[in-house]
Amino acid sequence: MDPTTFAVDIDGTLCTQTEGDYERAVPDEGAIALVNRLFDEGDRIVVYTSRYMGRAAGDPAAAERLGGDFTRRQLDGWGVRYHELRFGKPRFALLIDDRTPFFRRDWGRIYELCRAARSTTPGVAAPFATSDEPPTAAVVADGPPDELVERVLRGNLALARHGLVILSEGNVSGIAPDRRTVAIKPSGVPYDQLAATDVAVLDLDGRQLAGPHRPSVDAPTHLVLYRSFPSVGAVVHTHSPHATVFAQRRQPIPCLGTTHADHFAGPIPVARELLSGHLSRERYGERVGESIAEALSPEVPAVLVPGHGPFVVGRTVEEAVENAVVLEKVAFLALHTGPAATPLSDELREFHYARRHGPEKWYGQK
Repeated sequence: MDPTTFAVDIDGTLCTQTEGDYERAVPDEGAIALVNRLFDEGDRIVVYTSRYMGRAAGDPAAAERLGGDFTRRQLDGWGVRYHELRFGKPRFALLIDDRTPFFRRDWGRIYELCRAARSTTPGVAAPFATSDEPPTAAVVADGPPDELVERVLRGNLALARHGLVILSEGNVSGIAPDRRTVAIKPSGVPYDQLAATDVAVLDLDGRQLAGPHRPSVDAPTHLVLYRSFPSVGAVVHTHSPHATVFAQRRQPIPCLGTTHADHFAGPIPVARELLSGHLSRERYGERVGESIAEALSPEVPAVLVPGHGPFVVGRTVEEAVENAVVLEKVAFLALHTGPAATPLSDELREFHYARRHGPEKWYGQK
């Protein structure tokens, strides 16, 4: 089979935008890892750039003479593996092309983006503008608006709406039906500023495939859970107050009433404490995920990480968020019921769980 050719931009894609000062460019490790992976899998990589086109009056050959040697040294220094470097990429404010990732035929939305590009980047809307100044509205068909990203965005916003998180803490992720890609909240982005274009998209090895920001620092934990449980379609992590109290106490949440039993078949367990030797930057997230996986079960899709907070899973983003909401409620009830309360009897607990989740469940509509 012939190799597939992929064209990859440099500035703003393989590295930061630098307003034409290319020596200040900072490489994007996620983008370079993606390109190198495609290269290693036998695809053809063409690095395509508009560098120096302004200074070369739009002549690609002159642009290469001006900056070819420097650009090749820079790419080599960043460790980019590629087959060809081409100068002469057209400059534009917005790329509309069905070969761009996450392209969507939402022409009304694209028109609005064009209007925004026209107002924010006058002079670069022409297809072959000769300025070296980068367009500030360089958007690929409105970023990644596919269904998974949109559902993950809605899930994250739901955490804030239900009062389970504040500021930028916590995160929701979801995995695609083919279980090859995961979308997750970016690190440190406040919920009131979060948009679909901010969501990070990764493969199951943690390589970033899309999104302008680094993924949540909890991404390695989420990935362990997806690799460990084929039935898990979404992961939610919150610092919801009452559930986090139990996590900080290193204390399971007991099943004291039917509200708990309707959703969880038993107490909410606490994951094992990590040893001091496991607290390395490189492996911490994975080790947290491994400790959660040891305690997680389909009947009790939530685990408290000691001293940290709850992690909750579901078959879908919506189900995982619902489980997180209910978890906080049962933690609140257990905390205010008090330590002297008697756990629900096994018979009643099993009865209530079965009516919602058993093979012959009878709660709700058919």
